[in-house]
Parts: sequence; C-alpha cells; structure tokens
Amino acid sequence: MGIELADTFLFVISPDSVASKVCQQEIEEALKHNKRLVPVVFEEVQPEQVHPELARLNWIFLRPEEAFPQGFQRLLGALDQDLDYVRTHTRLLVRALDWERHGHDSSYLLRGADLARANEHLALGNNQEPRPTDLHHRYVLASADAEAILRDEALGRQAAVLAEQRRWLWVVTTLSVVAIGLVVMSMTLLYQAQLGQQQAEFEQWQALHQLADLLVEPEAPSSVDRSWEAVWVATHTGRVFQRLPQALRTPDRQAQTRITLNQALTAAQGSPPLATTAWEDLPTLLHRSCRWLTDHPAPAVAIPDGGRSPCS
Repeated sequence: MGIELADTFLFVISPDSVASKVCQQEIEEALKHNKRLVPVVFEEVQPEQVHPELARLNWIFLRPEEAFPQGFQRLLGALDQDLDYVRTHTRLLVRALDWERHGHDSSYLLRGADLARANEHLALGNNQEPRPTDLHHRYVLASADAEAILRDEALGRQAAVLAEQRRWLWVVTTLSVVAIGLVVMSMTLLYQAQLGQQQAEFEQWQALHQLADLLVEPEAPSSVDRSWEAVWVATHTGRVFQRLPQALRTPDRQAQTRITLNQALTAAQGSPPLATTAWEDLPTLLHRSCRWLTDHPAPAVAIPDGGRSPCS
C-alpha cells in the first residue's frame, strides 16, 4: 500500500539491499505500478548485482567518502522533477485501484473535470515518464463510457419532460387565452433543450474522439493489445458524429472522424494505412468497423460491464 501511495520509489543501493529478497519484491511492486525510480548509492556494489531496471538509470551517489551536500541537492532535484505530473499519476492510480478492488463499482469512476484531466494525463504519458499503466487506461475508458451513459439517460429524461409539457399545452390552449403565454414559454424551453441536447452530443463526440486518438496513437510496449478498444471507441465516435445536427457536422470534423476510424481499422487489421485519396466515406468505414467488431469478440478488459455496442 505504501508503494501505491508513493510518488517516487527511492532505492538505497548497498550490498545488503541488492541481496535482500524483500527489497527485490518491493522493486517489482514499484515496477508493476510504473513508479518513478530513483537509485541512491550508499555503499559500493557490482553493477551486475543491481536490478536491471535500476542499473539502467542515473545513480545518485551518497557514499560516506563523497560530499554529502552536493549529492543531497542532486537527490532533491530528482525528486522535484515533473512533480505535478508524477503526483497526478499517483492520484489516478490510487483511484483506479479502489475501483478495481470494489468490483468495478461505477461510483468510483471519474466524472466531469476529473475525467478531462485524466485524459490530458494519458496524452502527456505518451512521451513522459512514468508511463500510465494498463489499469490507468482501463479506468479512464470505463469512466468515459459511464459518463456517456449518464448523459444519454439525462437527455432521455429531459425529452420525456418536454413531451409531457407539450401534451398539457394543448389542453390548456383550448381552455384559456393564457395558453398564448404558455406556448411562448414552452417553445423557449424546447429551443433551449434542443440547444442543450445538441451541445451535449457535440461534447460527447469531442470526448470520444479525444479518447479514440489516444488509443490509436503509438504508445509504450504493453501486455494488452488495444486494437479492439481503438476500433470500438472510433466506431462509437462515428455514430455520435452522424447524430450531430448538420451545422455541427463540418467537413473538418468529418475528416477527423474518418482519419481516426481509418487508423483504428488499419492498425487492428494489421494492414498499412491507406493514402488520403483512397479513404472511404464515413458510412462505409462504419459498416466495415461494425463488421470487424462482430467478427472479433471483445477482450475481457476491453470495455466495462454494461458497455453498449455502437453498432446496435
């Protein structure tokens, strides 16, 4: 638990520590969670005795025969490097572990601004150490899907309320001239609701497109193949784009959607990317991706329980 909560794993190198089985187990636990490693040499050892992941890093020397102040300043500098990024990595890991240990309970998922910051962290992690773990990716993907489900449910409740308001509007109109005022108010609410629904769907497209881009971008070697997740999210992005009003379906956004979907499909199929002039139109790409998803069952950790197929 202490290693999970730590922002940095500092390992003191000495003959006793490199020979200790417990110390080796602690190193493996830190590597499991992609913790930042800082090796500090207290006593001389042979390089081949040190764990390979520590041996490849720059060592900080704090041996008795060396100047302590200079070495200590180097240690402080290493601990302070990219501190905000490292702390975010730790906070997101702790929340993801809580979610996993509580049986993927949706109440532990990210929402709103927290989810947006987590997506930004994953984007930074493509080129920065420590890299996000597979658990980081699964946790953010589950949070994005749950957010989309909640947004759809809210839109459904709003539509039901508006339908009930319209029904009563006709009754009141036949009884009183006051209905004129009610009509104006109802139309205003309807217009605002339509604008709100359009904005919500556009934000859903943006979030899914951002997540799809993260999944199709090259990332560090991983034990988990993310090609199925990339096709699933890119297909969901295309379906949401098709539901947007005409004014929001701009050529640039359509091109972005097609690029992401094409990249996801070509990566999943193991084929080289098509030239720009050979890209298929969006409906054809969606038909291909749905057929691919049907032919390839979902991996066990691809999407959270309750995830809905974008092809249904």
